Amino acid sequence: MKRFVVARNFIGSKDELTITEQSYNSAEAALTALSEIVLLEERFDSLTSNFLDFEQAMMAKLLEFNYVGIGDGMNHMDWRRLLNRLLTNTMSAAKGFVDHLPRTCNIVFGRQDDRGQKCMTDLRNSYDNTLGYRIFEALRNHSQHFGFPIHAVSYGTHMDGDFPKLQARHTISPLVDVEVLKLDPAFKKQTLKELEAIGKKIDLKSHLRDYVGELAKAHYRFRELAAPVLEKSGRLLDDLVDQYRAEFPEERADTGLYVVSIDDAQWVKQIPLLTGMRGYGEYLAKSNLHFDHAAVGGFLATAKGCA
Repeated sequence: MKRFVVARNFIGSKDELTITEQSYNSAEAALTALSEIVLLEERFDSLTSNFLDFEQAMMAKLLEFNYVGIGDGMNHMDWRRLLNRLLTNTMSAAKGFVDHLPRTCNIVFGRQDDRGQKCMTDLRNSYDNTLGYRIFEALRNHSQHFGFPIHAVSYGTHMDGDFPKLQARHTISPLVDVEVLKLDPAFKKQTLKELEAIGKKIDLKSHLRDYVGELAKAHYRFRELAAPVLEKSGRLLDDLVDQYRAEFPEERADTGLYVVSIDDAQWVKQIPLLTGMRGYGEYLAKSNLHFDHAAVGGFLATAKGCA
């Protein structure tokens, strides 16, 4: 005989709160939605963390350039390899986020729901309207099948102000060489034309920030649309916990509490109620609040010091 309960998975605990099959199915759907929302937050966190690693590496190299200089050619190649590695990580994380977003929308909203369609439309519009988006979609494919995205790194020193308050402004530019991209037969032709219109060697910093900013806008739109689902799912699971605690106040129902499907006295499937997942998702969201402003972060690869 199949039945559905809320129970603790501890030796000696036999108290069971009987619930309906509908309550069980609702709890399963709620946990699935929470899990998918949190997983997408983790994917976005991976993207933003890798992006910050890239930006921070440029700042570190500017300081090294300021105090030590470029060094010999081998040292210069080390810097290019470092930035290529970090940029490749950023693009891979971006790909993971973009590929996962439709799956998350389908699970959280439903396949034909307008909210999921809106999220995907926003991404398509970002691709159409933002050159940086198109550049990095093409560079990601290039880096997977042909070569690295950064072909050279240049450094500049510019003097600001008047003596005796003269300051040196140091800049770093990770460059893509359009002539190298032309050697890749799979590189998207329209994007290549757009790059050629800019110049022969192109600083990738601002285009990367535009790309990350657009992905952030899409994610923040998803957050906005998913907020009611997140609230409803969390409240449903919390209500089951509260019902169990009210029924069995002597139980220490702070861990090991599950919604359970039981068949012939065997636990067939169990859904954890006290995962802390909702709080973890909120923590991730608060950790990644303002990346839609990445496009205005031009100060991040400039350092000043007294000349």
